[in-house]
Amino acid sequence: MRTARVLLGLLSTVLLLVACHNPVEPEGKGNEEPEWQSMNSGLDFQIIDDLQVNPTAPAQIYAATMSNFYKTRDGGANWRPITSGLSSSYLFCAAVHPLKPNQIYCGTKLGVYASTDSGETWSSISNVARVGAVKALCVSENGTIWAGTDKGLFRSVDDGATWSFANVGQYYRVHAIAAQPGRPEIVLFSVRHLGNFVTVDNGENWLSFNGNVFSDFGSIDHALQFLYEPHAGEWWMTTVGFDLYHAPDFNNSWTEVKGDLADHNVVSIACAKAPPARIWAATVQNGVYQTCDQGQTWAAIGKEPPAADISVLRFSPPAILYVATRGAGVWRLSGF
Repeated sequence: MRTARVLLGLLSTVLLLVACHNPVEPEGKGNEEPEWQSMNSGLDFQIIDDLQVNPTAPAQIYAATMSNFYKTRDGGANWRPITSGLSSSYLFCAAVHPLKPNQIYCGTKLGVYASTDSGETWSSISNVARVGAVKALCVSENGTIWAGTDKGLFRSVDDGATWSFANVGQYYRVHAIAAQPGRPEIVLFSVRHLGNFVTVDNGENWLSFNGNVFSDFGSIDHALQFLYEPHAGEWWMTTVGFDLYHAPDFNNSWTEVKGDLADHNVVSIACAKAPPARIWAATVQNGVYQTCDQGQTWAAIGKEPPAADISVLRFSPPAILYVATRGAGVWRLSGF
């Protein structure tokens, strides 16, 4: 019986390794663990607030900073600032249209700016007196633009020509917004003091989606990031307390992910859309961890992660991870 249990344990380990196997040949020699690489040539300002990857041209990446908007065409090897038409140099966030990847947006202290030529030129599409500084940004597959501000959540369904005010979370700062791939009418957002809300009809109606996480008014708890994991069909969330949660649907409570990540401060997450199912969690100062079993077990990946605090984690297919930091620019990991 004991032998059978040992064999079963070994078989489970082998199946986990197979499930997480990356078919892309790793860079480097043999089975050496890949190292994180600094990718900062031309990136003059290295406190990065947001990082976005072009979904159809993954070597094209955008970085939003308090100084400039930067773009690279070669996976971070070389960056250049692109600010033509940007009246504000203080940028908080960026978003790429999921179906029109040359159409990108950035949230600034002067509202929302849009570009239709991959960031080469910009124009304002929001009334700053009404919308204000934009701290979070999302574009749904149906073209709806969601802008999170210190005043609440705004929505535009006509490319920014007009904006409407969401009827929940008003007058409080919005920290995170995400739309569900394939179901653009489903949108989540998180607001300080009030927690999470979800709509299933593109913002016409909203429901609380706090479960057992955010409950007391007056708390500063809120989500930092939402992520939809398509393989299990679950929503994941990082919080201002650097905790990690997931929820299978909108009727159940959030479940905290502990285990191997219990002692780490998780700040950002990413996942692979194509098989095999993989999720990555970036910690503030302890590198990046990977799970291939929906969060049951985690393992650190990559040698020599950046020493500075990580702010954002992004995945670029087929097998590249990027992290943005607060003080050490952008780092890249491939061949894992």
